[in-house]
Amino acid sequence: MVTVDESGKVLVWPERGGLAASLADTPVQQRLPAQQTWTAMVGDELWSSSGPTTKAGSTAVSMRSPQIRLFDPTGSRDGPFSLLTRPLVTPESAGYIGAVTAHAIVPDRNNLLYLGHDNGYISVWDRSTYACTQMQRVSPGAVSALTGVRRFVWAGFRTGFIHVYDVSTDPWTVKKAWKAHDDPVIRLMVDPASLWQDSTLQVASASNETVCLWDGFLREDWIDAELHLRQPDYCSFRPIRALCVTWNVDSNRPTDLHGSVDNLEFLRNALTSVESPDIISFGFQEVIDLEDKRLTAKSMLIGKKKAVDGKMSDSLSSAYRQWHDKLVQAVRMHLPADTPYTVVHVGDMIGLLSCIFVKSAEAARLRDVALVTVKTGMGGRYGNKGAILSRFVIDDSSFCFINCHLAAGQTHRHQRDRDLADILESKASFSELGSSSPGAYAPGGAGTMVFDHEVTIVSGDLNYRIDAPRDVVVSAVACGNLESLLPHDQLLKNLATNQNFRLRSFKELPIHFPPTYKYDPGTDQYDSSPKRRIPAWCDRILYRTDRGEHVHPLHYQRYEVNISDHKPVSAAFDLQIKRIDSAKRAAVWQEVESAWFSVESSVLEGARKYYSDHAA
Repeated sequence: MVTVDESGKVLVWPERGGLAASLADTPVQQRLPAQQTWTAMVGDELWSSSGPTTKAGSTAVSMRSPQIRLFDPTGSRDGPFSLLTRPLVTPESAGYIGAVTAHAIVPDRNNLLYLGHDNGYISVWDRSTYACTQMQRVSPGAVSALTGVRRFVWAGFRTGFIHVYDVSTDPWTVKKAWKAHDDPVIRLMVDPASLWQDSTLQVASASNETVCLWDGFLREDWIDAELHLRQPDYCSFRPIRALCVTWNVDSNRPTDLHGSVDNLEFLRNALTSVESPDIISFGFQEVIDLEDKRLTAKSMLIGKKKAVDGKMSDSLSSAYRQWHDKLVQAVRMHLPADTPYTVVHVGDMIGLLSCIFVKSAEAARLRDVALVTVKTGMGGRYGNKGAILSRFVIDDSSFCFINCHLAAGQTHRHQRDRDLADILESKASFSELGSSSPGAYAPGGAGTMVFDHEVTIVSGDLNYRIDAPRDVVVSAVACGNLESLLPHDQLLKNLATNQNFRLRSFKELPIHFPPTYKYDPGTDQYDSSPKRRIPAWCDRILYRTDRGEHVHPLHYQRYEVNISDHKPVSAAFDLQIKRIDSAKRAAVWQEVESAWFSVESSVLEGARKYYSDHAA
């Protein structure tokens, strides 16, 4: 038995001839270095961690990484108490990694130790070599609890959420995510006794005065996944067409769309770029001047309530209202009068405007209509950067449209990555809005999170840049040699090589148009100001679907409007949406449940063997 007190004093009561330790014996005393903030027994090793430190004069390593130490409290190694000559640290390439908060061992990967950190990372350590083999950012907020179940890591957060990650896949996949507690999750633990008592595997989560029990076998999620694969047996499908338009308007008003045919005809060209779209999503950025502190302060102080019924919020300023009215007018003018449209979403956040139209014939089929905003500017306190998230269900298929404006700056790629993580994994998402259509969402999802939706489209000024000299970029564009620039695009590099990138599961159509930023307004010339910014594909549209065969991209293009320093971009898709036959689904469910029983028997046997072997 080993105890560690707050001062770092370690007391060890050793076994006596194979018998259990007795408190009547005199313990062996050791001491840990000062200021250890986390300790845990991992097998027969004592792991501890301190830092990262904020003390002036400290080394760069100690200020960016926790210092992890290992000890041999039982003396089983016949060596010194400390097993390492120097502390373990996380890789420099990972950047700042917060203090260790929790640990887990995954039964199917018993040679690895998973450590949670207070800035949302999980680090993975080889228990034989003590090397850090992987760093995974799983959340914008702190990981407060971890445990391992089968091949999964269960992670609890201070937000009260629990996420289940399948760590056998590369990259990790989120198996399930839900709000388990109103307060922070302070502990997650497995109850192996339930394997023999109830033939189940219970996972307990603890919060402030609350303990909840969960099914460690994830039976319902397994059944959901199998039902998802069997959709053709109980669903009918029909086509629907979506058009998505994104543009950073650089604080221009609709009345500024003049001076050239491209300017005057922009909305007509965009709306008629595809025949008869059923869904039209407009996502604008910088509708107001973000440098005008008077306007941004006014936007912050005006009411926060957003409209979700197609009516304009009283909080919308003149600029937002003018663009909304212009879009409504353009849809009426340029699309057939015999197929009218209804505004189902209109929402604003400092500089951002989202306006989504659906054919009126489809509007009656809509449900679970919701809209939320996520702020990322100034650590989430200020809405000059962030996103508007809009969602709805048509028939029994769910859609989520995200209009983003991410951190600016050539070198701020990592901040943009963090902004995306904050947006896509926001605790705000749709968790408080409810859902009446569980069959419309991805397996294991209930419509509370972005990744629960069957179709998700992310668009906006993502601000990812091209990592190449300006003269090289300008020359390549002038020669029409765009392909030479694509390997240097920050977003494409992230999609190809960054396992932690939150858009990794999204796809983007091939880019065949010149960089959309930064132009001298009123011209087709790239930035000639003293800053001479490097041209970049800042304005992007990406999509994600749970069934790739149900999405057929139609186009991905830009428009030659010149009133802004950005060019507008649009993408269009043909989608297959489903309608569930409840009676057929019930019959398939019975078949899937029967199949589960044989799977459960195998899983139960494997779990009993593992916990029997590791009972000590």
